[in-house]
Amino acid sequence: MFYRQEGFITISRQELYQKVWAMPTVTLAKMYGMSDVALAKICKKHKIPKPPLGYWARVAVGKKVERKPLPQLDDPQLQQIRIRKRSEGARAEHLPPETKTALAAEKADEKRIHVPSHLEAPHPLVERTQKSIQSAALDTLGLVRPKAKQCLDIAVGRSSIDRAVLIMDALVKALEGRGYPTSILETEGKRGTFVKVLEESVQIQLKEVLDHKEKELTPKEREDYFRWHSRPPLDYFPSGRLALSIVHKDIGGCRRLWADGTTQKVEECLNSFICGLLTAAEAIKAERAERERREKEWAEEERRRRAEEQRRWKEEEKIRTLEAQIASWEKSQKVRQFLAAVEATRTQQHGTLDPNSKVAHWLSWGRRYADSLDPIK
Repeated sequence: MFYRQEGFITISRQELYQKVWAMPTVTLAKMYGMSDVALAKICKKHKIPKPPLGYWARVAVGKKVERKPLPQLDDPQLQQIRIRKRSEGARAEHLPPETKTALAAEKADEKRIHVPSHLEAPHPLVERTQKSIQSAALDTLGLVRPKAKQCLDIAVGRSSIDRAVLIMDALVKALEGRGYPTSILETEGKRGTFVKVLEESVQIQLKEVLDHKEKELTPKEREDYFRWHSRPPLDYFPSGRLALSIVHKDIGGCRRLWADGTTQKVEECLNSFICGLLTAAEAIKAERAERERREKEWAEEERRRRAEEQRRWKEEEKIRTLEAQIASWEKSQKVRQFLAAVEATRTQQHGTLDPNSKVAHWLSWGRRYADSLDPIK
């Protein structure tokens, strides 16, 4: 059984092992209020084997799969696992008052963002993006993306270019009007659109949702394909439906996607999208604070571990020194006993020992050697 205390979940190593092999890691991580990556790190630290890739797919079709055994560990500290629950800083009740005020303001009629039917005085980023995307070639999925530098992250079908440009122009202008500037950043050869919200850079993207259909194959192609695959091959193509998304990993359970639906369009969701940016920024702050707290905690644990290791090493060094001194003392006693026996035998055989004889000098040297061995002397 696991129990909760002061924001922690404590569970035995054996029980976590059973749970890891009873359900997918993603599902289990959500139960503990953490990411699957964090759970994987815990399993690695405590030497808990996880199911390999494809394990749950094989289980789903009824295939027999082997479970890796839980290895034995001698370290008692690894038998119990303490998991800190994920920070809930991005939830509405935990948001700062100024963020709550900004969220409430987005619901006001005067703040409502309207997307015009024609592009007028476009924002410089939008104007540059429009010129680049109109001349871009289609990719393998039938989408076009701007290729020039300092362009917005847009990937749409050619027939959706005008609409995408109008949406982004209205959004970027509205964001700047609220003090949230948009910029293009390039890192490691990849370009992204970032909005500075509450001092946090939040990445955004506008894409067209793809539809798919089964690829048409000749009888021979179909026979060859299904020799190695169980599902039919698919062709993907633009659907005409657009979706605005927040491209960021560390925003917990915050909403990430605003897409065309049956009753509403992305154009009607821009205020809601800005609310999503605000909560995402707060989630990023909370995640960073939590990460810094964990790093400090790990650093303190490492400091204590090193201090304990140093103390243990010094203690062992003292023991080794003591044992060496005892060995030297015992050896010095044996040397003295031997010298006394030699002197007694010599005196018994030849009478009083001449102080200037070789034997007397050797005995004197031997006693000095015994004294040098004796740690007490």
